Amino acid sequence: MTPETAQALIFLRRKGKVTTLIRKIFFLFVLALSLLSAAWAESPIVLIHGSVGMGHTAAANGIRDDLKARYPGVEVIEIDLREFMNPITKGPSNLAYDFVTQKFPNFYDEIFRDYMSVGREVESIGDMPTMSQFRPKLVLKRLQEIHPQLIVSTFPGATEVLIHLRDEGYFRNIPIGWVHTDLVDETYFARMPMQVDMAFVATPEIRDSWIKRGVPADRVMATGMPLNPKVFNTVSDADLENFKLAKNLDPTAKTILLSGGSNGVGNFPLMVKAIFNAFPNEKVQVVAICGRNVGHIKNLGELAKKLPANQTIFIEPLVKQDELFNYMRVSDAIISKTGGLTPMELFYRKKPLVLLDINGGQEKYNADFFSKVGLARVLTDQSKVGAELHSLLANKENASKLVDRQLQFCGEQCPTRIADWIMSKPHALKALDGKTLDMSPDYQQPGGIFWKCVRALRKFAL
Repeated sequence: MTPETAQALIFLRRKGKVTTLIRKIFFLFVLALSLLSAAWAESPIVLIHGSVGMGHTAAANGIRDDLKARYPGVEVIEIDLREFMNPITKGPSNLAYDFVTQKFPNFYDEIFRDYMSVGREVESIGDMPTMSQFRPKLVLKRLQEIHPQLIVSTFPGATEVLIHLRDEGYFRNIPIGWVHTDLVDETYFARMPMQVDMAFVATPEIRDSWIKRGVPADRVMATGMPLNPKVFNTVSDADLENFKLAKNLDPTAKTILLSGGSNGVGNFPLMVKAIFNAFPNEKVQVVAICGRNVGHIKNLGELAKKLPANQTIFIEPLVKQDELFNYMRVSDAIISKTGGLTPMELFYRKKPLVLLDINGGQEKYNADFFSKVGLARVLTDQSKVGAELHSLLANKENASKLVDRQLQFCGEQCPTRIADWIMSKPHALKALDGKTLDMSPDYQQPGGIFWKCVRALRKFAL
C-alpha cells in the first residue's frame, strides 16, 4: 500500500467518525427541542359557564368563537358548572327557577335582592351560601386535570367557586377573568374583580360606577357582551328573500317577531291577540319562537284557526341561532325579554324593539337600564305590546330615536377585547379587600317579617 493510499483511508475513516458525530449531535438537538416544545406547549384556556337559560353559555361560546377565529391553534375547553351539581338536586333546581321566575316574578325579585345583600355581608364572595351546591372539590379535580393557563367565567356561580378555591390556596398564579352577562350595578358583582384579575362589563356606565366605588381601573374593562360572531355578518337582500320564501312569509305583510328565550317566557296568546288588535285592517304576520314551551305551541295553534285572512301566526319551537338571526333581520319589529345577551344581539339589528320586564331579579334591572338609556320600549303589562308596537311603527320619529340610540350603543361595544386580554398573557393579581367598596348604588333589601326571619336564620347559620 502506498503512503498516498494509506493517507486517503485515514481521511475517510476520520470523515466517517465526524459524520457520525454530527448525526448524533443533530439527533440530540432535535430530541431536546421536542422535549422543550412539549414542556413549553401552552396549556388550554378554560371557559366556565352555567346552563341556566342560554345567556351564560352563549357568552362562553362567543369568546370561544372569537379566540378560534383570530388566534388559530389556541386550545379552548368549555365547562358547564352545572354538570358538577348533585344529579338529585340539579333537575328540581331548574324547575324551581323556571317556576318562580315565570309564576312569581316579584318574589324572585325579592330573592335576588336578598342574595345581593348577602354579597355585601360575607367575608369573601367565595363564601356565598349557594356556592357549595356546585361541589367545588369536583371542580378543583377537573381543573387540576386540565392544567389551564387561564380561566374565564361567564357565570356568577362559577366565579364564586373559583374565588372559593383561591381562598383555599388554589389557582393563585393562574389569571381568572369574569364576564358580567347582565347590566346590574351591585356590590356583590363589583366585589368580584377585587378577588379575580379582570371583570368584563357591558357598558362604560357600569365600569365607571365600579371604579368610583373603589374597584381599581386595571381590573374592570367595558367590552360589551361576547356575542356569536354571526350577529355581525351581512346577509344579502337576495338571501333574505330566499329565507322568507323558504319560511312561507308574506313579503307584503308587516312582520313581528316574538321571542321569549329558550323557555318561551311570557303570555304568548295574550300578546299575539294584542298585536292583531292593534293592526285590525293590515296584513300582519307574527313569528312566535316558543322555545321549549309546548303550552304556547298548543294554544297558538288553536288561536291560528280562528284568525281572519289578513292575520297569520308562524309557530316555531326552539330554533338554531342562525335561523333566529334571520328572523330578526326580516322582521319590522321585535318583542323579547330583558335578558343580558338577547337584547344585545337585537340592538345590532337596529329595529323597533319592545322588551318585557316580567321575570324579576337581574332581568328587572336590565330592563331599568335599557329603558333609562333609550334602547328599547320596556313594558310590564303584556297586554299593551300591540299599542306600543303601533306607536313605534306608525310614527317613524319614535322608531328612529330607538334605532339611533342602538347605533350609538353598538358603536361603543368591543367584545373582542376579551380574547385580546386572554392572549396578552396577563399575570394573576393579588386579591383585594372587597369590603372597601362604596355600596351606595345598591338596591334595597326586601322588607317584611318573612325576610327578617330569613336573615336572622342565615346569620345564625353563618
